[in-house]
Amino acid sequence: MTLFRKWLRSYWLVYLVILAIVEPLTWFSFAGTVSEFEVMANVVILAFPAAIAALILFVARRLTAPARTLTPASPRDTRRNRRYWHEVCQRCERTELLRETEGTMLLSWPNVPIDRIHLIYDTTHEHCARYDKVMPASARQAVRQYQTTHPDKFARLDGESWGQQVRLESVDFNHETHEYRILLSPTKYLYYVAIQARLWSPLLRELRSEGFENSVDWLTDGGVPILPNQFALHMAIASADNKLLVRQRSDDTELYPGVWEASIGEFMHGPDHQNFPHFTSGEPDLGLFCCNAVAEETNYFKASPGEFTACGFAVEYRTLAPKLFILWRSRANMSTLLSQGVPSDAGRRLDSVDLTPSSLADALSAHGGRIWTPSSKLISLIALTNAFDGAEQKALVQAEFQRNYAGEAQQSPRPYR
Repeated sequence: MTLFRKWLRSYWLVYLVILAIVEPLTWFSFAGTVSEFEVMANVVILAFPAAIAALILFVARRLTAPARTLTPASPRDTRRNRRYWHEVCQRCERTELLRETEGTMLLSWPNVPIDRIHLIYDTTHEHCARYDKVMPASARQAVRQYQTTHPDKFARLDGESWGQQVRLESVDFNHETHEYRILLSPTKYLYYVAIQARLWSPLLRELRSEGFENSVDWLTDGGVPILPNQFALHMAIASADNKLLVRQRSDDTELYPGVWEASIGEFMHGPDHQNFPHFTSGEPDLGLFCCNAVAEETNYFKASPGEFTACGFAVEYRTLAPKLFILWRSRANMSTLLSQGVPSDAGRRLDSVDLTPSSLADALSAHGGRIWTPSSKLISLIALTNAFDGAEQKALVQAEFQRNYAGEAQQSPRPYR
């Protein structure tokens, strides 16, 4: 029905244009130049091909633009940005396999142990300027709008120190030390809430258009990010008995309330943050970040830094926010992880999925009845293939997943709230 309404809207637009052209003929009909019947016949003859043309254009647009069933249909990005996002999604083999355009990989890493990732925290702004000094005018306008609509929350978040949150500035690879380097800087949670979490709002359309290509390209091209880009991870948790932890987000969370996630997501806490610290002696500690993210979100406190690996950066379509993908192969069985309970500020419910091609394909498909956060399907598939050794075995597992996943209606049973 939705498609029919869109086609009908296109048809009537063309029809009105044609009617405006044919209208002068009606005037001549009163002068006896053209009969009423001939005028109506001309309208029908001209309108019918136009309607067929409108239908063809609409179908072609649907086939060439990516389907975005999880993000609301309105407002829409510009045609150029939609086409560009589609091209970016096509670069990722797993995104193409999943037919998923809500999130895609920007940087793929070969399952890197996190001790090979060096975090650099620039407090002196030697390498990067503070965000409030470089944010574009459209971003400042978004913050002012948020202040107007949420004055109490704005005052609270604006009063926080710059050491509460961390911003992602750049990512590169040091060929001499064979280390991955991630440059970070201080920031405020205010900018994520006022800008990035609301980036799909019609009020922020100018900022979204301005920062769209930059948010996709800056990680690989070495540019300066326009958006707030809080440093965050998305972690897939695989148990010793080969199950994937999944979590349903709480109903009062800022983004994607009530939606399922594989497995957890977390912002990095700055050095001023007291609970579940992610810094050691004033320096960012990726191992501590991963371990305390698990502890905070699942109540499990026995994770070890050596159990975590990183597989690159992804970006969400709706927020254009980058996420560091982390895989945790736990030494505990899933029953142990689930028995820890759910902290009050975390997800509403914990569950698990067998990390096998058929079970995972069934859980991620539409008939499974769950809606997933933008990058959950992607990181789940990565976790599945990484549960097996050898390139040949990984390829066989992915092919089996594809056979089980293919042919399913991948659209969500209901939209995000």
